[in-house]
Amino acid sequence: MCIRDRQWTHLVTVFDGGETRQYLDGVLVNTNNYPNGSINNFDLYKLGVNRAGSAYFEGMIDNVMVWDTALSNGSVTVLSRDIVNNCSAYSGNGQGVAYLETTHDIPENFTNHAWVVYAHGMRTGDVFGEYNILVSSFDSNGTMLSENLSSNQAFTASWNSETMRFRPHPDATSLKIRISLDIVPTSTDGSLFVDSAVLRIIRPHMNWVNGSIVETAVSTGARSFNWGTSYGQSLIADILEDGASGIKGYVYEPYLTAVSSPSVLLSSYTSGFNLAESYAAANTMTGWMGVVVGDPKMSPYADIVHDIEIIDVRIVDNVSVDDHFNIEIAIQNMGPGEGVGELKVLDKLGSIVLANQSISIPNGSQNGSRQILVLQLNTSREGWNNLVIRWEGTSPLHPERNIDNNIFDMTLWVNSPPVVEDIFCDSSQYSRGDRFVCSVQASDDSAVTAVDIAWRISWGNNSSTEWTWQNTGSQDGVLWWTTIALPSDIPLGVLDISVQVRDGSNLSVNSSSPGIALIRDAPAFWFGIHVAGVDDPEWGGASVLTSAPVTGIKRGHILTLKACVLDPDHEPGNQTPIFSASRGLIDGMTHRTGSSVDQHCYISSFAVATSTSLDSLTLELRDSEGEFLTRRTILISDQSPIIEMSIIDSSGDTVENVLAGGDENLEIRVLDPDDSVDNVYGDVTIKWPGQSAYTFPLNFETGVAILPLFTSESIESGDLEVDVTITGANGASNSSHFETPILLSPPEIISIGLCQNGIEIEELMFGQTADAAVRIHSSRPLSEVIVNLEQIGWTVVAPSQSETTCGIDVAGQSDSFFFRIQLDSSFVPGEGSLGVRVVDIDEIASVSYLHFEFMHSPPTIEVNHPLNASHESLLEILVEMEDADGIDATCGIHYSQNNTEVYSRPDSDVNDFDGTGIWSTSWLIPKDIIGNLSIDVSCIDWSGNMVNYSSVIFVELPGECEEDCDKVSTDTKDESKAPTTLMLGAGLLLAVIVILVTLRVRTRGNDGEEGEAWHLDEGEPERDERIPEGWSLEEFLQWLDGDMPDDWEEEQWELYRTSLEDLR
Repeated sequence: MCIRDRQWTHLVTVFDGGETRQYLDGVLVNTNNYPNGSINNFDLYKLGVNRAGSAYFEGMIDNVMVWDTALSNGSVTVLSRDIVNNCSAYSGNGQGVAYLETTHDIPENFTNHAWVVYAHGMRTGDVFGEYNILVSSFDSNGTMLSENLSSNQAFTASWNSETMRFRPHPDATSLKIRISLDIVPTSTDGSLFVDSAVLRIIRPHMNWVNGSIVETAVSTGARSFNWGTSYGQSLIADILEDGASGIKGYVYEPYLTAVSSPSVLLSSYTSGFNLAESYAAANTMTGWMGVVVGDPKMSPYADIVHDIEIIDVRIVDNVSVDDHFNIEIAIQNMGPGEGVGELKVLDKLGSIVLANQSISIPNGSQNGSRQILVLQLNTSREGWNNLVIRWEGTSPLHPERNIDNNIFDMTLWVNSPPVVEDIFCDSSQYSRGDRFVCSVQASDDSAVTAVDIAWRISWGNNSSTEWTWQNTGSQDGVLWWTTIALPSDIPLGVLDISVQVRDGSNLSVNSSSPGIALIRDAPAFWFGIHVAGVDDPEWGGASVLTSAPVTGIKRGHILTLKACVLDPDHEPGNQTPIFSASRGLIDGMTHRTGSSVDQHCYISSFAVATSTSLDSLTLELRDSEGEFLTRRTILISDQSPIIEMSIIDSSGDTVENVLAGGDENLEIRVLDPDDSVDNVYGDVTIKWPGQSAYTFPLNFETGVAILPLFTSESIESGDLEVDVTITGANGASNSSHFETPILLSPPEIISIGLCQNGIEIEELMFGQTADAAVRIHSSRPLSEVIVNLEQIGWTVVAPSQSETTCGIDVAGQSDSFFFRIQLDSSFVPGEGSLGVRVVDIDEIASVSYLHFEFMHSPPTIEVNHPLNASHESLLEILVEMEDADGIDATCGIHYSQNNTEVYSRPDSDVNDFDGTGIWSTSWLIPKDIIGNLSIDVSCIDWSGNMVNYSSVIFVELPGECEEDCDKVSTDTKDESKAPTTLMLGAGLLLAVIVILVTLRVRTRGNDGEEGEAWHLDEGEPERDERIPEGWSLEEFLQWLDGDMPDDWEEEQWELYRTSLEDLR
């Protein structure tokens, strides 16, 4: 290409799918094709330098642009004008796309046909654009059915064309062809031309079916497969496009000898050969000018070709001459087509057709393509037979290509029938009911496998029984035998024998021997009389019984008598035997079938009355005509009495659990099956668990004895054992042992009541007394009932007393006990309990508790003082205290006048004089105290109980002083301030008071006993009950000084120890 110097030139290169287009100032000037993959790095497009990189462009380069898409012709023109030229462009604004349009009617014989349409275009001047072809299909009503649109073709400076192959809608009757022109908006001056629009039908046009093949006789029909191929000979590509599946064409003149032979090509193809095989068979030249297009394995007629294979043949059973047998033939169709033909079985010797069956076998992909056919054959030739099994196709519509597997050879052995050589029995005459052996001697070319023997009895003129068939046995396969048992009721006559002999192929032969033996009557043999309960219960009725058995029968029992006969031809209705007995009753006679058909038995019932003699009896057996057969002597056994024992209560009801409480009885009942119970007697031995056994006689009333079950001695848990021995009226004795468990239950403490004056209480004060009532239920006598007062491990036994009023009796109560309850000083205030322990004679104990509150009683005081006191005199106050729970208290006093305290004495201990508390105080009345003087005495014991006393003492007015009045006043004041001398006098006074009080206490304690008030007790001092039994005072004080016992609280322990300090 040439460029102008000193002028800008616009260059564009477009690469589009292997094609390069080069533009100069917006005009296409060069086109080249580069196959895909042919451009490498060395061939990369370069600007301003040659390919070798050795020469460079001498000029200026500007506005270099790169796009990631291929530009069209119009785009390149627009780009060129935008960069280089600046002229007015064509504007199609407001106008549609220009087009040319025509309509063409489709001839009836060209509907649903392939077409090709051509259009040509060219431009002149500075006008650019593109054009395309649109073909619309319409039906007879003018309805558009389909559209086919070609690609865009750019207008060039020379004529070019756009071609489109299409197939209109099958129902189309007309075509509208439109050529549309798309003008580039930047076009300025020039013209666009459209010319030579051509519409052609593509021929030939046929209705091809899938698998169609074609042979052509066109010299160059395979020269090209591209659109727009020049030179006008038809192309095989058009036939392929028209719908053919395979075709042969030629790239150059082949001459007619190279064209496939239609007779070979088409017959091979329709016979199931594939495309490659068919063209190869029909073509005499290979590697010449011919080209075959299509799938080489295409074989539309392959599904009609079958391929039958006879897999295997077998005969399951042995084959015998002139006997039908089955032959099994395994056959399969391995081809895609159905097999229609005949399956034949031939004997090679003489080519005799033994069987011929027409069959149809589905193709190899369907069920039934593999079968086992069963054909029935028959042959008259003994020995070896050679057979041929052959398949022959019979339908030309179902050809077969491979016939090598259509034939199968086999060799067959054909068996001959066996031969009966002799028939015989072991005797020439038999009785009815006999068993005997009959035999058959037979042979066969292979082996005799089975022989059946039949027999019958014949008599008179052609009279006989039915044949009776029996199996046989053999040790050598030659001599066969069976045992025949003649029924006892068959007629008299002769024995006929018939045999059937079979070999391994089930081929048989029959033979007979009439009148082989004579049949006669049989004798009878009797056995019995068998006595049930005396003789062996397994007696079979065919053995002799002893005439005098050692076992006797029982009176009052119904026994069974039995006699049996061995007689094959015995007649039960006419030959019934006769049973007889010297005493007793025989009743009924019944026939019973024996253990075999020859044996017949007869039974009857027999009984001897109770309370009769024990002498033996005789039994006789005679036949139906009264002829004597057998006699037996039978003993009579005395049955032992039956003992029944049970435990009953007073109401006669059975006791399940024996408690040994005295209200249970042992009931012994005696039953004697064969004698009266009026004269029975016996002894009983009873052994209680833990005691020795003791025995005593029994007294029965109408067979019943009732004994009380009770023992006052101690027993243990275990079983009560009772042994009873009874002797009946005739001396038969029996004994029985009875055991039952003794359930020793502990006594039950039903209730514990605590009362005062008949009223139940829940608390008790020290020094007070109460009554306790304990109500108990026990099945056994009681040995001990103990009631204790208990508190914090300390226990005091309560004495028993006579019955008092406390609570009410309850249901189930068996005993009640009463006790006297009193709290002493060994207990402390708080919760305590009344513990009851009950023990029965069996040393089984129960314990129960009644919890109640221990309450200290408050002290009581008696205060002695004058009601009037002299002025400035010594006022003496004496307090006597009584406390049921011991003297352990303090007292104090307050003096007041006009509600103003004038003097008080701190609390001090009360002295205990043999259970009586003494507390005293004295006060020298001051000078200024005149008139009513109030005193308040307050005492509190160690448990916090307080008692108060209040009174008024009148202090008299002072008298007139006769001498030393001042001194007396002074002395009085001194005594009030320093009462040492006074206290000494008071001490002497107190000593006198103590002596008087002691005398008073002793006198109070011994009212009416004169002369003992000042007598010293010369005996041992009474023991303190707070000291535990068996302990000395020193041991008890040592225990108090030791460690605190378990389960005691520290405060509780200290309180307890403090309460016992007086023991020290």
